[in-house]
Formats: sequence, structure tokens, C-alpha cells
Amino acid sequence: MTELTSKQCPMCGTCKEDWSSLDTRKESKAGGKTKQTKHAEDECAAYRAWRLNFGRPFYATDVDQIEWRSIRGTMKPVAVLELTRIPGNMRVPPTYFQAIQKRYFKRDKQSMTALDIGSRLGCPSYIVAFRWDLTDFWVYDLNRNNGKWIHGDKEAYEAFLKIQVEERYHRFAIKNEEEKQALGGALYRLHKLHARLQRTSVIVSDIRESFSSSNNKKKILSALKLAEEACDVSIIMDGYDG
Repeated sequence: MTELTSKQCPMCGTCKEDWSSLDTRKESKAGGKTKQTKHAEDECAAYRAWRLNFGRPFYATDVDQIEWRSIRGTMKPVAVLELTRIPGNMRVPPTYFQAIQKRYFKRDKQSMTALDIGSRLGCPSYIVAFRWDLTDFWVYDLNRNNGKWIHGDKEAYEAFLKIQVEERYHRFAIKNEEEKQALGGALYRLHKLHARLQRTSVIVSDIRESFSSSNNKKKILSALKLAEEACDVSIIMDGYDG
């Protein structure tokens, strides 16, 4: 095989331009990433078809898009999007969206993986159904999973992406933080209670031992009451009926 220079295309070997240079990579009008080839072929289709043939338990799923925003100078993922295309121009019946939900939640389990990825990234997950010509969009919030699809035209969906997605992310992040703090507080209280229970069990063990060898019941019962109060639980001593 002939060794290629950086200015030779790895496909045809010509030297018209430096294919490895960033200057030769196309950008969108907004200065972002865009499709590099003119043809409509999905360049990853062959790989996906081959990979998805592995079968169980070798699962693989695509995440169609992750929306990112610069928040206080740091890039943060604000939404996980699962995209599904609606062909034709006919009115879309409710049963169509019910079928999408059934596919995502029951057949393919895509909702489970999208929600898990969103949870790990700390952002909400959505299904976005769009008409083939981008005239209509329907958004389903996977986290809420309330059966409601929000419909809008291209302008409304663009506003959703530019404004509501980040607002929803902040509410989601605040809720997650509150839940995390509440869980942390509960775990801390549980740990403290467990420690008290362990200390109390030692006290009760000592009391039981004393009870079997001592006639000073008043002293023993007084210590038992203190143990109960320390642990906020009722302790019943075996072999003592009052």
C-alpha cells in the first residue's frame, strides 16, 4: 500500500487540498458542525445495522442528540433528545403517538436508556417527533411521562430549544439537588439511629444479664427506661411480664 501524505485524500489519493486541515471542514451558517458530504446517505447505517445484530444481552442504543449550553462558563448537558420522523402530511391521530410511547417504553426500552443517560448527565430527557418537512413538532417529556405531547410549528420548537430547555434544566437540577440533600439528610439520620440502636442493644444486654443475677428490680427498670428514651423505641425484656 502506498503511503499517503497529509495532503492526499485517503479515498482517492489526490492532492487538491489538505483533507486533514480544519480549514477544509464545512461549517453551518451559525459557525457550528454540519454535514460534510453532499449525498443523503447515512454514513453510519452499515455499522449500526451490523452492531444491532449482536442480540441479547449485548445491548446498544443511539442517543440522537444532547443539547448543551454554556452555564457560568461551563458546558452543561441540558437535554437528551430521542428523535422520530413522521412521514406524510396527513393529520396525526392520537393512536400514532400512543404507538411511539409503546415502542419507547415497552418494545425497545429506549425510554429507559434515555432516562438513565439523562439522570447520569443531570438533565431531562425528551422524545421529539417531527414531520418530514419540519413544519410540525411534538415533544414528549420522558421524566414526567404524563401522556401529553406538546405540539408546535418550527418557530415554537426553536423557542423551546433556545429558552424552555434551559429553564426546564435549571428546575430539574434544583429538584435533583433538593432530593439529593433530602436523601443525604435521611441517610445521616439513619446512620445516627443505627449507632444509637447499637449502643442501646449493649445497654439492654447488660440489663438482661443483671436482671438474671440481681434482685434490685427498681434499679434495673430505671436503667431500662433510660435506654428506651435514648432510642425512642419500646424495649421488651424476655422473661419479664411486668
